[in-house]
Amino acid sequence: MIVSLVPVAIEYAALESEQDLPFPVEELYDGTIDFEQELATMGRIGGTLFDILNGAGFIGGEGSVDQIEVTGDTVRDLFSDISGSDIIVLITETLLLPELADSEGSLALIIEIPSDLDLETEFLAIGEIFAEIVEADIEFKDIMGDDITTTLKTLSSVDLTVLLESRIVTEALINILSGEAEIEGLSMLSVPTDINWYDEGVIEGELRKILNAIDALLEVSENIDFDNLDAGVIADMDFETISTFFDSQIIRATVTDIFKGIDFGDMPLIFPDIVYDDQDYFTKSELVAVSEAIKLIIVEDETETSFDPLKVLNLTDTEVDTLLTSNILYATIGNYFNTIDTSEFQIPDEIMTDIMVDQAPLEIVIV
Repeated sequence: MIVSLVPVAIEYAALESEQDLPFPVEELYDGTIDFEQELATMGRIGGTLFDILNGAGFIGGEGSVDQIEVTGDTVRDLFSDISGSDIIVLITETLLLPELADSEGSLALIIEIPSDLDLETEFLAIGEIFAEIVEADIEFKDIMGDDITTTLKTLSSVDLTVLLESRIVTEALINILSGEAEIEGLSMLSVPTDINWYDEGVIEGELRKILNAIDALLEVSENIDFDNLDAGVIADMDFETISTFFDSQIIRATVTDIFKGIDFGDMPLIFPDIVYDDQDYFTKSELVAVSEAIKLIIVEDETETSFDPLKVLNLTDTEVDTLLTSNILYATIGNYFNTIDTSEFQIPDEIMTDIMVDQAPLEIVIV
């Protein structure tokens, strides 16, 4: 009796929600779906949820969320059963996804459902993400809270390959990091116009690169704070971390805008035309070079970060080579020595050269 009522209930729910089934309604009754097997699957799902809630004391009325105990394998088994349930997939496709698509507010800006989404595969992917979250002992409140930087920091504990297997999670992260979702806390990011977000074979997309960059940032900083990203933070990174950090187009664009906006007082930075890519952001090679170079001449105190050009005089030959690999530092130091008071000594013409800055020649000292 119960088995025969299931297709009727599904048809009625679809009519009430004014949603079309993804197949002819006759298939509900012709045996295409094994509803007896479906009920057995639903029973396993319900049993798993009951065991979790009962173990936490919810069934007896004395439980709390903190008491819920679940393992990664339990989560994987649960989502495997969900993925294998034709009824749950049908309900999700017919009722839940259209509701999400028609939602309003911030959720609508974040969640985007691909038109060709394979729900069975998606459920398995989401289950693997939740399993990793459980195994990493991550607090769900850190993921679901209003602070997006805390969410990104928390998700950094999940393997990127696992995280990006979910197409819904992938699209949500793109909407967040691209600025489309208008999330507070990420307005400092500069997003170039020609970004390819998705992996293509062995070629990594921008989404993977910027998430790797966030991991790199967390190696030297307790928090993700793009509003206070400065030369001092980058100087704390080792070479490999810096290289990973600047793989991201968004990070390169953001750091370009930050560097160009910093006031270094008596020693303004000079940005030769050669350091820019075709979108007027610094190239990766230049950013890596300047990051390694500023470690040698940076001066930090409680109020500001600045450069001390006189430190150049005490560098070793190897350190000088590192410093001058950066076109920005080479030009900045050369310009400094050309503009300081030289009334007590003469700079020979043969140690002067011109570089192009803003498409105009600028004379600097060859250093």
